[in-house]
Formats: sequence, C-alpha cells, structure tokens
Amino acid sequence: MRRLFGESSPLETYSSRGTQPTTDLKSTPNPIASGAKTQPSPERIPVMETRLISYKRPVVLLLDNSDAFVRRVIREESNPSTNVDWRAEKLKDFIDSHSAGDRLSIEEVCKEIGLPTSVRQTRRLFKTSTGISVRKYAKNKRLAFAARRLQATGAPIKVIALEIGYRRTAEFTRSFKELFRLSPLEFRRIWSRRESAA
Repeated sequence: MRRLFGESSPLETYSSRGTQPTTDLKSTPNPIASGAKTQPSPERIPVMETRLISYKRPVVLLLDNSDAFVRRVIREESNPSTNVDWRAEKLKDFIDSHSAGDRLSIEEVCKEIGLPTSVRQTRRLFKTSTGISVRKYAKNKRLAFAARRLQATGAPIKVIALEIGYRRTAEFTRSFKELFRLSPLEFRRIWSRRESAA
C-alpha cells in the first residue's frame, strides 16, 4: 500500500490496485487498551432477576389411624360436586366396588355398566368430572385396598400385591411408594407400632 496525496488522513490509505480507501488496522486506536469503557453486546448481558423466595413451614398432621391416612392420601373424602356427570359417577362407583384386583379395560367396563360412549370420550368425561384419569383413580383405589390389608393383616407383601393385580412385587412396591411415600414394609411397621401403642 502506498499513500496518495499528502493530505489524506493516516487511517485512509489507497491500494495500488484500485481507488477504494481501506482502513489501516494498525493505526486504529484500541478502546480497551486506552481505558475506554465499552458496553457488552446485548446477547452477552447477563439477565438475572433477584426474587425473594419464602418457604412455609410444613404442617405435620397426626392422623388417628391408617384408614384416615389412606383416605387423605388418595383424596377419598366425599366432596359432592355439582359438575360431576352421572356417567362419570357410575364409572367411579363401578371402580370403587371392583378395586380388589379386577383389571378390566375401559371398553369392558363401559359395556358392563351400559355406557353408550366411546373409550376416548369416557376417559375425557371422567377426567373433566373428577380431575383424575380413570387409570390413576383405579390404581389409587387398588393401592388403598393394599394399604388397608397391610395394616389389618400379617399377609406377605407378595400375596397382597397379587391380590390387587400386580404380578411383580417390585412393581407393586414402586407404585405404593410413589403414592404413599413409604414402602409397603415401612407402612406396615409404622401403623402396626401406632396401633399397638394406642
């Protein structure tokens, strides 16, 4: 590169091939080296909101017996709602009366109780009326039956699992612990101690 005309600024130089001015990078002042503060690009600005997080102290309720505990966990209290559809109520009654190990499909249940709805419509209707899916409701009822059997009898856990339709004890234990936050053995120990102390 060579300089043309003496009056051009030190940043403007012209190449010998054309007349386009180019910028001399060596003579451009560096803002960081000169101490000038620069703003970071918008994509590099850290966005952090500070919020005050408050925790409420957990309330521990001591229930009288295991039956009250089971009803509370599976929300078995009767809360008659005005928006419960009669078909969902009929299905709920059927599940309540057959919770000890009958694993029927929704299609079979609908035929047995005479509901003229499709499987998909029955699932949607039950969930909107009760707030819980048919499968989860039936599972919770079976696990509640198992919890009552664990507390009332000394039957082996494997036998109770088979009674409510579980083929593998590990699957039963996992489902039980998911719902009650206790393994079946822990549940039995806790409630047998409480019953004997009372």
